[in-house]
Amino acid sequence: MLNKTPSYPKLISGTLIFIFLLLAVPFCFVGNGSAPCNLAIASDNQVAVKSKRQILMQLVACASNIKNIKTAVKMYKTDNKRYPPSLRVLVGKYLRKIPTCHAAGGKDTYSQSYRVYGGGKHFIIYCGGDYHKDAGLPPNYPRYDSRNGKVEYKPGVTDLRNLSF
Repeated sequence: MLNKTPSYPKLISGTLIFIFLLLAVPFCFVGNGSAPCNLAIASDNQVAVKSKRQILMQLVACASNIKNIKTAVKMYKTDNKRYPPSLRVLVGKYLRKIPTCHAAGGKDTYSQSYRVYGGGKHFIIYCGGDYHKDAGLPPNYPRYDSRNGKVEYKPGVTDLRNLSF
């Protein structure tokens, strides 16, 4: 008869990670923000740690992707007198490829969000999903709307210096 004893190391390590997050993460949001703070994100077999700097760099890269797409869309409109029906049309002449968001694990988070509205007068593009929540952004941000002409990080916030996380 084979004695099956339960394996506790995985349970214990997962519990320890949970306790660490429960105790350590609240302290990341206390103070003046001058000390680096790491946020730990746990999965079954690994722990990834993102610093505030990494989170900010991913956000800046995503906003840069949106600005590059915006420029390509406007160049297309200059050449064709209308906005493109989709981002795929831009690949080749206006973009080498559709950019991907690093915070989303290298996924294309922009193609599904792009849309033309207002009788073809305006367009909107955003990072679709909740990939920048570590930076305190709501879902589907950052975004660009041609009506106001600026990248928004949160509703009404167009300057990264006005973000706090």
